[in-house]
Amino acid sequence: MPIPSGVITKTLVVGSGMSITGDTDTAIEVLVTPYHPSAKVILWTASTPATPLVNFFEVRRSPAGTAVILDLPVSDQVGYIDQDMNPITGWYYKITARYLLHGRKVGTQVTKNLKVLSTSANILDFDLLPANEGGNEYQGPPGASAYQLALLDGFSGTLDEWLASLKGAPGDLPSNYSFSTIIGDGQSTTFIVQHNLNKPSVHISLTSATAPFKQYIAESYNTSENSVTLVFGTPPPLAAYKVYITAV
Repeated sequence: MPIPSGVITKTLVVGSGMSITGDTDTAIEVLVTPYHPSAKVILWTASTPATPLVNFFEVRRSPAGTAVILDLPVSDQVGYIDQDMNPITGWYYKITARYLLHGRKVGTQVTKNLKVLSTSANILDFDLLPANEGGNEYQGPPGASAYQLALLDGFSGTLDEWLASLKGAPGDLPSNYSFSTIIGDGQSTTFIVQHNLNKPSVHISLTSATAPFKQYIAESYNTSENSVTLVFGTPPPLAAYKVYITAV
């Protein structure tokens, strides 16, 4: 998800993927969901129209020693509202990491909760986060950061050089790769959704953005291998629909 202008973020690092035999063709799949017990949707108001925080979803197949790196907005910054336009802070993230070998899940799926604050460490290492039930009270791993540990292990570069060293060359995506986002601004009837799946044929489904997730139908077109166009008869309300796109 593109981070809106003005949002303060921290960096989450999810460790590199490697199979039990030492192969480097294991992809890391990470799903990060913002959660607040009283908010159905979290909106950043400094953009026009207000921008919802939606799921971050990334699949990467990369050489050994690389990682998935995501920027997460902090939850104590002023400027967020809920679906009723009430100011809101203090949400946390439900983070799920799983590993895929040739598009199939291998190993144990790991889910952790994390509250990211402006006082948290700038780099948060997923592997160092405790598997805690009350993760909404957790503000980041204590002690040395992942970068500081790398320095202790002999790395001699800058922070930016260390982050760059974690990024490997992109590989082929699994055939079941998917994308989701929330749409609706109360004004537009046409939405171009950029999914970047690099597939000429995709499956599109549309539900309400909140429970009970009623299904809807919209006129849809495969605009390109990386985008679809949805057309509605009337403008959807603000952040009303969630679009699910799956490569076929």
